[in-house]
Amino acid sequence: MELQMHSQSQADAQRFAMLGITIDAVTSQQLIAAAVKAVDGGERNLIFGNHNLHSLHLFQKDAALRDFYSRCHLTHIDGMSLIMLSRLFGFPVQRQHRTTYLDWIENFLATAEAKSWKVYVLGGTAESAGALPELLRKKYPALNIRSHHGFITPNDNDAVLQDIGDFAPDVLMVGMGMPRQERWILEALPFLQTSIIFNCGAAFEYLVGVKYRPPRWAGQFGAEWLFRMFSEPRRLAGRYLVEPFHLIPLLLKSAIGSTLHSSTKTLPETWPADKTSAVMPTSGTQ
Repeated sequence: MELQMHSQSQADAQRFAMLGITIDAVTSQQLIAAAVKAVDGGERNLIFGNHNLHSLHLFQKDAALRDFYSRCHLTHIDGMSLIMLSRLFGFPVQRQHRTTYLDWIENFLATAEAKSWKVYVLGGTAESAGALPELLRKKYPALNIRSHHGFITPNDNDAVLQDIGDFAPDVLMVGMGMPRQERWILEALPFLQTSIIFNCGAAFEYLVGVKYRPPRWAGQFGAEWLFRMFSEPRRLAGRYLVEPFHLIPLLLKSAIGSTLHSSTKTLPETWPADKTSAVMPTSGTQ
C-alpha cells in the first residue's frame, strides 16, 4: 500500500500503532511546541509519555503500564530501535523522530525559563535531587525549579504530593525508572494539578553528570545503548542484551499475520488521548 508523507508541522505529526503500542512520530521541535500549547492553553494533567524497546518489553506483561500509556496525550519515540521497527512496519519515520530526552531537554528548559514556567522534578537520589536546582540555574539562572528525590515510601507520599501542590508546577517530570514512575503517576493523578506530566527516567541525572552521558552522535546511529551499558553493566546488560529476545515471538506473530504493511494518518491538532485515532497495520493481529 502506498504511504503518504506529510510535512513536519505540529498539525501534520503522525500517530502509529504497532505491536500493541501507539507512538507519535514527532520531532523535538514539535514536542516542545505541543508542551507550549498545553501550558499556554491551561491544560491539566496531560501525560507526555515515551516508548523505547524497554517499555515495549514491559508493556506486554504489565497491565499498569498499559493503563498508563492508554492515558497518554502524546507518546514520543525514545530510541533508534523503535525507529527501525517502525520502518520495518512501513511507517515513514526518520531519525529526527527519535526524541530521547537528552536531545531536547535543554531547549525545553530554556523555553521553560523564557516563559516563566514552574518545573518540578521528582526523581534521582536525595543527593542528586538536592543539587539539581543549583546546577541547572548555572545555565538557566531564571529557571523556577524545585526537586525531590524519587526514593519515596508510602509514608512519604502525602508530603511529596503536598510539596508538589504547594509549588503548583506547570510541568512535572517524574524520573523513577520504568515501570515505577508510571505507576506512581497513575496513583498520583487524581491529586495533581499541573499542565504536563513527563515520565523522564534518569534524564536529569544524565543531564547534570551524575550518570555518564553518551555523546549525542551515538544516539542518531543507534549506538547510545552501548555507551550506557558499558557505563552501568550490572543494571543495563539484561535490558539491552536479553529483553530484545523476549520480543521475538511478538515480532514473529506479526510477521506471520502479514502485518508488515501500513497506512498513515495525520494526527488531529488536539492530539487526543483516544488511541483509537491511531493508524494500524492493515491486516494481522495486534
